[in-house]
Amino acid sequence: SKALYQNKIHRLHNFLHYRRVPNSLQKQIFQYYDYLFDNEMGFDENELLDDLPSSLQMELSLALKRKLIASVPYFKNAPERFLKELAFRLKPSIFVPNAVVFKEGDHADNMYFIGKGTVKITRGDSDEALALLQDGSFIGESALLNPQPRNATAIALNYCDLYSLSKSDFENILEHDPGFAQHIKDIASQRKP
Repeated sequence: SKALYQNKIHRLHNFLHYRRVPNSLQKQIFQYYDYLFDNEMGFDENELLDDLPSSLQMELSLALKRKLIASVPYFKNAPERFLKELAFRLKPSIFVPNAVVFKEGDHADNMYFIGKGTVKITRGDSDEALALLQDGSFIGESALLNPQPRNATAIALNYCDLYSLSKSDFENILEHDPGFAQHIKDIASQRKP
């Protein structure tokens, strides 16, 4: 994987140089690839899962994400089948330092699990942090149950490995488990202000 990585970086360097991409942008791009290699050892989680049969995809997804899912009160006491389906539907993404994960007022249609990194939560025009959320935390869970715009802004302070769960995927999973769907609705009604 190191040889493939070095080959990719060499080709990328030549391309960026040929296209006269500004040095500051080149530096950011190479830092991103260094982060990927240092943290993923050249493996793409989606690509790895795609090579496996569906039953192993779900098992591996849950093994990789069980702790993250367990941190969300909505999902406590969830049936194993629900957890596997949920883990399988989480989509990995990487946010670079200072990238906006979501902005106050945006349409809310997914939640995020923080696998690695620090996300700052702000509100209004203030840059002051209302909260700093780190590994194992989650943000935007109300988007799964309430059709309201985002009430805060989330910004990656460093490289952040996040997993997103879309509202449509969540609703699809709940359709297969009406009993647990009612449990989720009960918790949501208790948490409403």
